[in-house]
Amino acid sequence: MRIPYILYFAKSSRNWNNGGVAFINPNKETVDGNWTLGRMWKITCEQYEEVRKQEGKSWYNHEIYLGEEDGIPIRTITNEGILTPCNQPSVGYLKTIALGLKETYGMIKNAIVEYLTEKDGIRGNYTEEQLKKIIESATSSNSG
Repeated sequence: MRIPYILYFAKSSRNWNNGGVAFINPNKETVDGNWTLGRMWKITCEQYEEVRKQEGKSWYNHEIYLGEEDGIPIRTITNEGILTPCNQPSVGYLKTIALGLKETYGMIKNAIVEYLTEKDGIRGNYTEEQLKKIIESATSSNSG
């Protein structure tokens, strides 16, 4: 699903080699080209609360209602503020995102690079060539 909020990377996660993790700006974005590409999972309320607990309610302390599908509410979580400074995500984290974009949206390497290259936390920390190599290594072995 397309989420009308801007993606950025901040904080430092030990689970991802001390790299930044994904957040969305809590202010709704009007420019469609800046929206975040997301993936929906149908889970129970209990599972949703477990996800919030695991992600950390101090980091992800703001819930955003995104509408409904088939009468089921769609929600996401982020921080209530815009976290600074931004922090570059680890290579492993970027590979996970790239693979998700390929699987969910059928995006090819260049489209993934174009989508990610100007995100805060990536811009100025990875060159376009570095991003291409990371994304290629994530998506080429999983082409089936």
